[in-house]
Amino acid sequence: MRFTARFLLYIIRSLSEQTYIYYLFMLLSFHLYIGKIRAIYFFKQHKTGVCVGLCPCSVAPLIPRLVQQPSRNLTYISLKKGKRKSVRSVVKRFMRLHCGLWIRRKAGYKKKLWKKMPARKKRLREHVFCNRTQSKLLDKMTSKFWKRRNWFVNDPYKKYHDRVNLEV
Repeated sequence: MRFTARFLLYIIRSLSEQTYIYYLFMLLSFHLYIGKIRAIYFFKQHKTGVCVGLCPCSVAPLIPRLVQQPSRNLTYISLKKGKRKSVRSVVKRFMRLHCGLWIRRKAGYKKKLWKKMPARKKRLREHVFCNRTQSKLLDKMTSKFWKRRNWFVNDPYKKYHDRVNLEV
């Protein structure tokens, strides 16, 4: 006996709350991918516990999204010292100027250079500033070590560290 995903959800919603949660869990846990065809094995609570039907369509778009939110991998308390840790990818990809602005390379600056025109390659080599929202987020993702001022010999960014005649 075949059921569509909408019909299965209609049956499940008409049940009591505890049974609804049980069936919803069963639907999600027995959701299998067989080659290119998505199938849902739906087990109805019988005395025998046999499979009632096979559904060729997916239930995923009909169920509210309960997926994990995007995370920043930020460690608030480390195991060794109990300190906040910086996100390593931020430290590698971005640079913080002393005035509080963050700079980064343009996306795709080292991808498929063989098919990009010289003018486009030149534009991709440039650095761009992050906006205020991004800068605040990056500040939260790094520790005070990365926010302190560094004095490098022959620093190419020396003229950009202090903001002059630039409004926030």
